[in-house]
Amino acid sequence: MPLFEEKTAYHMRYFTSPLKTRLSGFICLLIFSFIISSCAKKASDEEDLQAELNIEVNDATKWTLTTPDGEVSAGATVNLYRTKQEYKDAKPYKTATTNTEGVAGFTVPAGNYFIVAEKNSGSKLLTSNITIETVNGADKGYALDGIFQTKAEITAAPIQTYAKPGNFKKKDINGDGIVNDLDLVELPYLSTTVKNTPNTKVRIFIGSTDNVPGNAVSTVADLYNILDATVESVYNFQKQLTLVDEIVSGEVSCDGNLSAFCSLSNRQNISPADANLLTLWNLGLTSVTKANTVLYYASYIDLAASDKKLIEAEAKALRGYLYFMLGAYFDRVPIVTELITDPNVRFNLPEPGEVSIQAIADLRQAEADLPLTWPTEKRNYISKYACKGLIAKLLLKYQGYDDALAKANEIINSNRYSLSADTNAVYFDLNDGEVLWNAGKNENETFFMNYLGRAKYQPILRLSEIYLIKANVLTEKQQLHDAYNVLKILVDRKQNRFFDDQTVLLYARRSLSEVWQYEMRNEGSRYFNLVRWQTVWHEGPIAQYRLVLPIPQHFLDTNPGNTQTYGY
Repeated sequence: MPLFEEKTAYHMRYFTSPLKTRLSGFICLLIFSFIISSCAKKASDEEDLQAELNIEVNDATKWTLTTPDGEVSAGATVNLYRTKQEYKDAKPYKTATTNTEGVAGFTVPAGNYFIVAEKNSGSKLLTSNITIETVNGADKGYALDGIFQTKAEITAAPIQTYAKPGNFKKKDINGDGIVNDLDLVELPYLSTTVKNTPNTKVRIFIGSTDNVPGNAVSTVADLYNILDATVESVYNFQKQLTLVDEIVSGEVSCDGNLSAFCSLSNRQNISPADANLLTLWNLGLTSVTKANTVLYYASYIDLAASDKKLIEAEAKALRGYLYFMLGAYFDRVPIVTELITDPNVRFNLPEPGEVSIQAIADLRQAEADLPLTWPTEKRNYISKYACKGLIAKLLLKYQGYDDALAKANEIINSNRYSLSADTNAVYFDLNDGEVLWNAGKNENETFFMNYLGRAKYQPILRLSEIYLIKANVLTEKQQLHDAYNVLKILVDRKQNRFFDDQTVLLYARRSLSEVWQYEMRNEGSRYFNLVRWQTVWHEGPIAQYRLVLPIPQHFLDTNPGNTQTYGY
């Protein structure tokens, strides 16, 4: 090769190789710089990108069965916080007020935000952030998770106070099945994540510990106030029942103050449209609703176990008595064991006899937890022995003689009650030793004197009737001499009657009926006994198909699909 060509080739190799290397490096540098610039630009664009966040605020205190989410809340203040420290410092990132549709709108960068909504409702602050305690400057409360809608939801949820439809569900953070102080979290708890989407929508609730409209029940004293009102309602039912029984059974004439009840004096022509029957029906079912109200509140507010047991037992005893009497006179009435607030609910009548089954179930449950006596200010409540007496009386209707006899003997042998020498004392002394239960406690009562002219007070249950129940059972067990000895205790006390020791069942039954009527005259149980004896003994003046009163026509008209009692 010529020297020139060799040199040229050498120099070309010298200059070309580094040039390629340098050029490649330069290109790589350009590409890297472009990537870094693009990433930085993208990050900057994302930070600058604004998204719409719309928060709908619902007022949970407006919850009803027909408005399960409450109502939208206009004028509520909604604060957004980027950190819990901003909340502690009371420095919200952004604030807005809900419009007439309950919506607060924000334009914010993508990210996570804590939400707190509040509104003053009268003197009450409704909030999404219910604070239980403050520790080292940090508010703590329960994590809320929507609203309870049904009792089934409550049953399936962790145990917690204020658990009822319309109230907030609280999360069981530690998973032990009970929501308590161990489940408190630092507030605010509610948060949402805003992404780079056109619009993020969130629904939240504001309310209080107890959201039910008009609810003022939160303490044991509140519950006893409702229970007092329930007993008073039962007393009004008893008054109407006594007058209906007296007229229907024929024990009194429908004249004077009782002239308005003359439509009931002929049992064969009683009309389902009779206003007196509708009044009795409504008083009974209204009282049942009151008892259910007590049980409803007792099931969720924070009560001592002893208070809860007593209150629930009394409410069930009262409901048991009501269903006992309603079943005895009408046979079929709606069986309602929960508080129903929906005015549009329609009721179905049960099969014959089912009401009495509910009554005995309520009374037996109550019997176990009722006290032997109540304090003087609650002497009109049902005690344990009064409950036993009601059970014994109800069992007679279904010939549960052994159990009825056992209950009667328990009461008699307890020596807690005594037959007064003055047989009228029970009608004029609220503290008479014979009284097992008197639902009234007004010392100035005039109702029974005005209508029946013989008593100031009218016990629902007294010791004389317990003796009669015992005699009734012994008669049906054909222990006639023993039955005679029991009846003789009552007859001898009045010292103006005489009856023979019967050895024939038919005559023994007649003696029992006569003593019962004489001893319990005008006390509102005669018709119940006539019906009961008609069923057992197949005698008496009542047509078989009209052993019970008709279903009020108003109920049938407003609850279609139900049928009238046969014979009316």
